Amino acid sequence: MVLKRGDITSELKKKSQVEKDSYLRETLGLTPGELAGLQTGSVYSRLERAVELVYHGGHENGSRKNLSHITTSLLAYLAGVTEPDVSHTLRERYQDRRMEFKSAYKLDPPYIELLRHDVSGERIPFIEERKVWQGFKPSVDDWRRDVTLPLPPFDRETSHVIGVMWGDGYTNTRNKHSRLIGNGEDVGLYNIIVPRMSELYEYKSSIGGKSVSVSTPLVFIDSKAVYTWLVNDLGFPVGERGKWGKRGVKLPTTYCHGKGLLEGLNASMGNVMSDKKRGNRMFTISDRDRDFVDGIRGLAVETGYRPTAVFSVGSKEFEGSWRFAYSINDTARLVFINPRHRLPTLQRQPAAAL
Repeated sequence: MVLKRGDITSELKKKSQVEKDSYLRETLGLTPGELAGLQTGSVYSRLERAVELVYHGGHENGSRKNLSHITTSLLAYLAGVTEPDVSHTLRERYQDRRMEFKSAYKLDPPYIELLRHDVSGERIPFIEERKVWQGFKPSVDDWRRDVTLPLPPFDRETSHVIGVMWGDGYTNTRNKHSRLIGNGEDVGLYNIIVPRMSELYEYKSSIGGKSVSVSTPLVFIDSKAVYTWLVNDLGFPVGERGKWGKRGVKLPTTYCHGKGLLEGLNASMGNVMSDKKRGNRMFTISDRDRDFVDGIRGLAVETGYRPTAVFSVGSKEFEGSWRFAYSINDTARLVFINPRHRLPTLQRQPAAAL
């Protein structure tokens, strides 16, 4: 069962006592006897015991993913106290330690996060990431969901994800989240990239969205940690899609596997162009930002390809765009991660080579 924040306590309010017992057993593995044991002792001891029970979820060994269920409202319900009681108790217990984290790591974990990890013995998120990345700022939900950020140097598959994000992504500055939007022919690509993205950030991503047709892949990454990492640490452009203009995009080549980054960019931005007279196919990259296209072409050269010079495109579809093309020989050597690019006459490598 997939639970969203607040779902447990909001569901409990709708149920009778018998239904509550059944629901807590089903979702958290808690029995009525265990719940009764939480009603005595100091507030902190009750909270500590509640976290331990939820962490273990009815099993001998705990599960890190169970920590995401532990919220102030749930602890208040399980321990039979008010939410202000929980907040006051945790603040008294962890205020000094929280200040130590701010000083040592420039991180500000919620008090409840320190409780979760004190009881479970699991590592506290973002410490290793902070040793490398200085610009990300996790939200309360990021701490609870245990979001992760990749550490350099990125391997080829991680660089695929970064390349697709640079090609199809944009940021929402108001809500501090990131999105990817592909075209209707790229659903196959997104079915490959989204699971990799979920694994990379330990964040459940999915394809969908009410604002676009079902044929258009749309991915929301509702994480302030990921958003601020992309913008502040990797230099991802800020702004709505299509409104960047002269955005001066810089590719994160310092951290990425060169060919992996290029393959991600090709997957999200490339098109197959056919020479009907000669029966050949070439692969092209187009964008309205000349500097961006220049940067991708430079990366192609650095990784051993010999693309054409960048030229302007005057067709109706690409009016005001800039483009370069891979040669026929280079096109045959490219590794494609987008299924729609894998044509028998276009690529000799089998898909299994990925």
